[in-house]
Amino acid sequence: MNHMSFYFGVRETISFDFWQTHNGTEMFLSCLGIVAICFVHQTLTFIRALWANRNKQKNIGARKRLSGPVISFAATDCLIFFVELFIAYLLMLIFMTYNVYLGLAILVGEALGRFFYLSIFPEMSLGKIIDVTNLTSLIKKGIINRDGVRILQHTYVNTDKPDWKAFEKEKYAKFEQLMKEPSPSLNDYKAGHIPGSIHVDVNIAMYPRQYERYGYYPPRVFEQYVQLLGINKDEHLIFCGRDRLSGMLGVSKLAWLFKSYGHEKVSLLDGGLDRWQAEGQPLETGIFEIGKHGNWMAKDCINKYNIRFEELYKIDENNKKMIDQPDKVNFLDCRVRDMFHNVDGKELEFFIKAGINLPGHIEGHKNAPIPEVFAKDGKLKTKSDLKDWLISCGYKPESPTVTVCIMGIQAALLAYVMDDALPNSKPRLYNG
Repeated sequence: MNHMSFYFGVRETISFDFWQTHNGTEMFLSCLGIVAICFVHQTLTFIRALWANRNKQKNIGARKRLSGPVISFAATDCLIFFVELFIAYLLMLIFMTYNVYLGLAILVGEALGRFFYLSIFPEMSLGKIIDVTNLTSLIKKGIINRDGVRILQHTYVNTDKPDWKAFEKEKYAKFEQLMKEPSPSLNDYKAGHIPGSIHVDVNIAMYPRQYERYGYYPPRVFEQYVQLLGINKDEHLIFCGRDRLSGMLGVSKLAWLFKSYGHEKVSLLDGGLDRWQAEGQPLETGIFEIGKHGNWMAKDCINKYNIRFEELYKIDENNKKMIDQPDKVNFLDCRVRDMFHNVDGKELEFFIKAGINLPGHIEGHKNAPIPEVFAKDGKLKTKSDLKDWLISCGYKPESPTVTVCIMGIQAALLAYVMDDALPNSKPRLYNG
């Protein structure tokens, strides 16, 4: 009898005539067999994912699409996929018996298999935000700098804008020279960094332009800096830092920068170095030796993740500028409330001392102060709390979003947090 609703029973034919159960013992043994099949399914899934990740590192320099290593990898992957697909359809047919015991065996088996392999290969489950526990596990397993995962450390310190004309003439794209020059970030890195981490600096990765503190290099130029850091294509980059906002201010700018050049596999350490030390984790001193140059390559995705001045002020078919239509666009201003509303208060003290006070706001823009994305413990708020907070700031989920501040630093953190908490928001950063 074919059941069309879930039921409890021990007499069942499971996909094949030879696989039948007639009593509780046989049903129990069959359920154990199904759990084992689920483990095999998850094993094949993780083998393909892990092997694909590691083979990309080996074959990344290959220019010929039909080279021997590529053909060998593709053929083996297709064979494993064939078996994986067969098992997946088999499990689907077993589930469609509507037998509760068999259905539960599939759910338990798949969940246990996934848990098992995520415990062994934590790098396969890295999200946009990771905590100290996850990062510690990666380091202890020896995955950092070996299995396609890197840690990049930066300390953000607000400094005066260099003379842009002199910089373009004397230092533009001279990355090896810039990497040797002393800086607050490099000094802090030398004094203490997460084991195995590499120093990276937003003041090297970007350059001063006439109207921007941090300008974007052309993709082919930027990739030269990344290659000097020893980074390879498709590696997962974990950014950690130290600054006044839980160590996530400067590194979020760097993470967004990498996304703008087509590198999506990035994570931020929640709470930064302060959280790392607060949980009793060690630091190293000196400089981590990078070794040989990487083969990372940039893509031009700048307009996908950033919005330019020209686009904001372009006249549309209705003779209106985008900047003048806050009813159709979420313009989220990340500055503190006192600066946004142009009122005196304690929030302004830091910015006044730093010489970056810019009071007031554009009419219709919504205030989403970046310090408010953090909970009292210095870590980011939960995704649900962040969504509620954004809506309370005036965010409309159905409208496109542009994040703004003064130099594109705070706005980058808000854009990154939104990209994690609200994947469909697709925020764009105004780098001004």
